[in-house]
Amino acid sequence: MFHGARRRIAIGAVIGLGLLTAACGSSAGVGATPSSLPPPLAVVPATNPAALPTSAQLAGQYSALDRGMLTYSPLKTLRAGTPVELHVTVIDVGQGPQLTSVPTVYHGQAVDPYDVATSAEVVVQIICTSDLACQSQTAQSSQLVSLGHDGVWAWRLTARSPGAAIVGIIAATYEKGSDVFLHTTPLWAVSLAVKAKAA
Repeated sequence: MFHGARRRIAIGAVIGLGLLTAACGSSAGVGATPSSLPPPLAVVPATNPAALPTSAQLAGQYSALDRGMLTYSPLKTLRAGTPVELHVTVIDVGQGPQLTSVPTVYHGQAVDPYDVATSAEVVVQIICTSDLACQSQTAQSSQLVSLGHDGVWAWRLTARSPGAAIVGIIAATYEKGSDVFLHTTPLWAVSLAVKAKAA
């Protein structure tokens, strides 16, 4: 049902890849600050434009959603040729205002500072610069995230050569049971250092 959602995220990923590649030369560090990040990626709704909800309807649907927190396994240094697992979890934290202060670590996991709209279908996608091979380990890219039901995604990352690399993380939210787009997080860029292969 959500093949279109994955395709839209992939289209945004192609756009974001150029932004990430340009950012690779910067010294943003692990978990770049929001001011140094590229602008949010546009995710195009899949439904017929004539049948799209109005802005007021979308605002009402969005305001009814819960807030979510996105955590990911901390990756600071990779070794070329050695695969590592990247795990991303989206947790529904209930109703409330947008987060103004976000922890940087939650139960040993790094935290994306941007709210994810939950109590709906969530798609998480990563964008890797060309020096990284990134393979999804999750069968279902769209998952219903609600209170007590976390969404979990995983990828296998393999660095091709030593140097700097960047992984971008983005989450998009769709109306429960449909592919009507409601919200997307800005792209969160994580800078990685890649060491040479072990002797």
